[in-house]
Parts: sequence; C-alpha cells; structure tokens
Amino acid sequence: MTRKFYQIDEWDEQRYAHLVAQYDFHVDLVEDLMLELSRAANLVCDRVRCHLIRGYRCAEGRLLVQTGPTMDLAFHDAVVEYDQDERTRQSPYPGLQTFLIEREQRDMYFGNGAEL
Repeated sequence: MTRKFYQIDEWDEQRYAHLVAQYDFHVDLVEDLMLELSRAANLVCDRVRCHLIRGYRCAEGRLLVQTGPTMDLAFHDAVVEYDQDERTRQSPYPGLQTFLIEREQRDMYFGNGAEL
C-alpha cells in the first residue's frame, strides 16, 4: 500500500499538483513491476515444464493478475507473458532504467515514461 504523500497540511496548489503527479507515477510503476513479476513467474513455470517436470502447474494454468476496481467498478483478470523475443533473452527483465522506457511495449501496462 502506498501512502498518499500528496495529502499536505497546508494548501499549495503547485506543490499539490506536483505531488499528485509523482504519486500517480509511483503507483503506475509499482503496478507495472507487479505485472513484470507475474510475467517472470509464468516464464519460470514454462521453463520448469519444458526442462524438469512436464505437467508442472498444468491443472492450475497460468498465473493471473487481477486489476480493479476500474472505472466501471469491476475487477478484471489478465494473463501477462513475455513475447517470444523477450523469452529468448538471458534475462527478459532489462533492469529498472530500461524497463521504465520499455514497459509501454509489454502486453499490458499502466504507466509510461522514465521519469515524471
């Protein structure tokens, strides 16, 4: 849970607007990193099935991500995975600085940009 650090004691419109933008960027980044963690977990499961245990987690299926409540007040499930090019890299996660730029190219994402 992220503390709502944009809530300030004394009203300052510019400071408040800046803090809200920082907060939104932070929350989007945390959500995008959780998506990336889910992609990595699905890849690990695939590699275990391929190289160690053929039926590993076959009954459970892919790991899901649930988002919401969204603007329609609903929760939505999604399966997120690396694309074929990312799956063949030594490490599909490129590190935080590169991820900040590349996250918009993933199958699902919340935020964009390397900085506010």
